[in-house]
Amino acid sequence: MAVDTSKLRRGHRLGSPPVEGAPGIGEMPAAAEPASEIPPEPRIVDSTPVLKRQRVPPSEAEPRIPFTTRVTLSTKERLEDACYHLRRRHQEFINEAIVAHLEKYGF
Repeated sequence: MAVDTSKLRRGHRLGSPPVEGAPGIGEMPAAAEPASEIPPEPRIVDSTPVLKRQRVPPSEAEPRIPFTTRVTLSTKERLEDACYHLRRRHQEFINEAIVAHLEKYGF
């Protein structure tokens, strides 16, 4: 599959494809080589006071409407089975947590 180079952006951004005639990684001119020591960045002193975050007001309750869809009978039965087993598993988990709590605190 050929790449249409007219659609490519030209520039020196990260991720941009190499442009014909541009030096590759091994062909960088001496002036463009990175310095061995990077000077420290100047520290900016900010004198503005720190503002506390304000809570976002809760959203208004939207009216709820019944939502139904037509599914095949087999899908409905599988969903009912899955919901039943999931409810049972959750209830068993809750019961175990209650028993563990009661045993821990001596009830």
